[in-house]
Amino acid sequence: MNRTSLVLILSLSLSGYGICQTMTTGIYFTIENEKADCHQRLSLNNTNTYYCLEIEPIISIDEFLSISEVYHDASGYHHVDIDLTPTGLKNLNRILSELPQWELAIVVSERLIGIITAKEGFPIEKITITEDPDSRLVLWIHHELSRAIPENRKSKDN
Repeated sequence: MNRTSLVLILSLSLSGYGICQTMTTGIYFTIENEKADCHQRLSLNNTNTYYCLEIEPIISIDEFLSISEVYHDASGYHHVDIDLTPTGLKNLNRILSELPQWELAIVVSERLIGIITAKEGFPIEKITITEDPDSRLVLWIHHELSRAIPENRKSKDN
């Protein structure tokens, strides 16, 4: 079986990521920026590219199963893999296959960290986040999700 992972390439700077005080970790639908009622408008990668996000995630932190340790390739790029629950993975693949024109946004601890599109290939089995050797964002993502995912699993077991 050919495993497909979704790879997000991140830029050099943490300061460029959009921050929204009310958003929880998860994957969100993006909506047209022109909508007057956009309450979740975030920038990505220290650019003038803005995304307007729905208020609630379509895949919540409850569907984040695990995060790998940070690993490096021969070029020095940092990588981390995020595994979703079977239900989360099924929903992500269904959304991307049925709505290929939509862009989905990944938010971790109130920061927009990447955009998912249907161009990635199917089925997606994990989300791989990759960044430049000079950046520390993958380390921050690992730290934040390592704290959130075990708490999430613990609360589901009770």
